Amino acid sequence: MRAARPTYQTTYAAAPVRVRPQPSVIAAPESYTHLLHQAQSGIIPHAPPPAVTVYPPPPQAQAPMPVAPRMMHAGLDVNAPVYQPSPPPQAAPPPPAMGYAPSRQPVQAQPLAQPAPQLPLSEPAHAPPAPSFAAVPAPVFAGPTNAAELYSRGGSYRFGSMYSSDEDPQTAFGRKKLLRTRPGLEGAFTFSGYHYQEPDISVLMEGLKYGLEATGTYTFSGWFVSGGARFAYGLVDYKGSGTDKDHSDYIWEIRATGGRDFMLGRVNVSPYTGLGYRFLYNDNRGVTSTGALGYERESQYVYIPFGVTPRFNLFNNGSRIALNLEYDLFLYGNQRSYLSKTRLSAEDLENEQDRGWGLRGSILYEGENWSAGPFFNYWNIATSSRNCNVDLCGYEPMNQTYEFGLRLAYRFWDF
Repeated sequence: MRAARPTYQTTYAAAPVRVRPQPSVIAAPESYTHLLHQAQSGIIPHAPPPAVTVYPPPPQAQAPMPVAPRMMHAGLDVNAPVYQPSPPPQAAPPPPAMGYAPSRQPVQAQPLAQPAPQLPLSEPAHAPPAPSFAAVPAPVFAGPTNAAELYSRGGSYRFGSMYSSDEDPQTAFGRKKLLRTRPGLEGAFTFSGYHYQEPDISVLMEGLKYGLEATGTYTFSGWFVSGGARFAYGLVDYKGSGTDKDHSDYIWEIRATGGRDFMLGRVNVSPYTGLGYRFLYNDNRGVTSTGALGYERESQYVYIPFGVTPRFNLFNNGSRIALNLEYDLFLYGNQRSYLSKTRLSAEDLENEQDRGWGLRGSILYEGENWSAGPFFNYWNIATSSRNCNVDLCGYEPMNQTYEFGLRLAYRFWDF
């Protein structure tokens, strides 16, 4: 059966407060002694158990008790005051069996002589003192003396300079940053051996070429676009209808490409495509050892490059190896022979080419801003169409071009 709940009235914060009784819904404690321990410790649940009633003490033993301070406790309302009732009598009967509670009137709480102390909710009673946060001076970085010490401090060593841990080649994120296509403006110097031949008529031109390159690259969200130009110049020797030496020969090439970086394990792969234009000028004017006349010649190629550049880390210090292999799909070619400047014909002769292909590649060792390594270029162009002018007819024979050299580049502007 449920016992009538008492009504307590006291003075709290200079104003009377009435606490509404709540139904007895919690379970009985394990023992009456446990209930006494809860009452003496100041831990009072919302309602006493339905099977236990606290008996009033004798009138002479009843006295005002101090109010327990407000405390934070699981299951208690921190916004309501917590009271400690009068202690039970010294000799209390044992709790009745089977949940039977004797009919007794509940105790009326005695008024308090002093108002309950008001404590702010942010500072509960017996709370530990707030920790003090004293300013701690930042550690002074004295600078690493070697790469091993720098790695122990969370950084890495890259060609004499420290880079942050998010670029550490030991981590996946660091490898991705170090191996992706780098933006910026790059200049390069090339030195190569040049070899041009027309096998069907046993014509050969070869020599050394020195070149300059400029390339600009912009990256965004894993994508990249690049544009560049190349100029290579040299003197070549002619062998065919006799021999002749030191003829001017130069190449202009302009390219625009775009692609995307993909991280495959520990290797970054960058496929790309675009559009390319190649212009060659060869000045063979003169008379060979057999009395044959030479002439000036211009060659133009338009092609689509399809390439891929895998990059992988080499020494875990920021350097990397970049391999490049590219296939060039030949779209259109034009050969112009300036015969009008010789006694061979009164008009120049042009021949169109529509079949051919190219191949190029490189192996570069790349540092933070510089790179170096070998490269090659190859062209295989089929026989052109036959064309005639007022004096003669002619065609451009099947020809092959080989170029092998070294490339040294420096990236001096980062977008």
